[in-house]
Amino acid sequence: MSMLNGTMKAARHMVESATEGAENAYDNARDGTSRGFQAAIGLVHLLRSLDGDDVLGWVGLQRRSSIRTWVVLGAGIAVGAGVGVLLAPTSGEELRRNILARLKGLQEDTKAAADKLGADVKQGVADVKQGVKDAEKKVENLAVKAGDKLKEAEKAIERKAAVPKDVEGDFGTALTRSQPNQPPARNGHN
Repeated sequence: MSMLNGTMKAARHMVESATEGAENAYDNARDGTSRGFQAAIGLVHLLRSLDGDDVLGWVGLQRRSSIRTWVVLGAGIAVGAGVGVLLAPTSGEELRRNILARLKGLQEDTKAAADKLGADVKQGVADVKQGVKDAEKKVENLAVKAGDKLKEAEKAIERKAAVPKDVEGDFGTALTRSQPNQPPARNGHN
């Protein structure tokens, strides 16, 4: 008996320790989550307070809004395009042919994918139609079986409800003997 009490105490202690540990873990997770949300809210406020000049300042740039900036940008684009054409390994005509060939290949690939998709859809529709036909046949067979069972049940009910001829004959004869041909009584008087 004392061994059982000791085991029960140990089990109770383990349950209490587990409960306490779970409560501590929950509190820590809740506090950590709360601190995480507070940090995220602080970060959002910081990001909202920044403007473009702050970001440009971090990377060593500053904003200029002059015509000179746009002229330099346009000139850079033009020079880059010119250098690209000069250093291209193929001529313009050959480059155009390559681009057209790739576009035609892409068009053919797209057409093939569309044809395959169309065939897959047609096959799917055919499968669904066949499934519907199979289901209709099953339902029809079940309906026939149910009709047969219903007819069997009706016949069984008729057999149980039918009065045998000899009983009917005796009952009918007894009825006619007890009441000779008399007109029916009116207003409860004979």
